[in-house]
Amino acid sequence: MSKTIAILFGLIYVAMGIIGFFDTGLVGPDGFFASNTLYNVVFLVVGAVLLGGAAGRWGATRGTNMIVGAVLALIALTGFLMVPERGEMLGMLVSGSDHWLNLLAGLALIGVSLAERGTVAGMHMPRHATR
Repeated sequence: MSKTIAILFGLIYVAMGIIGFFDTGLVGPDGFFASNTLYNVVFLVVGAVLLGGAAGRWGATRGTNMIVGAVLALIALTGFLMVPERGEMLGMLVSGSDHWLNLLAGLALIGVSLAERGTVAGMHMPRHATR
């Protein structure tokens, strides 16, 4: 499940980064998800990190998900406090929609990582071996 969620959010963030360069109304300066060139690059980097993590070993995917998830959740919470609606944060144009996406992605990535703790590739392993 860690790989699946990493691929899902990785593709979402890469798509948002690409779409943001074209200002389609969904992602862009006047879009539902506010963004500028810097934030489009950030979307692409986050997506690439998640996809790269998903391409690695299962344990690396879980670690990547945990770190990226924590960063996204922290950015979302900071965004809610600094720019509740629409405005600039650290040079990036952001909106409330961006904060909700980052919070959802962050919590999902962390949640899946924690849920799979103590498993190997999604299979539960016994806590102790007989030999």
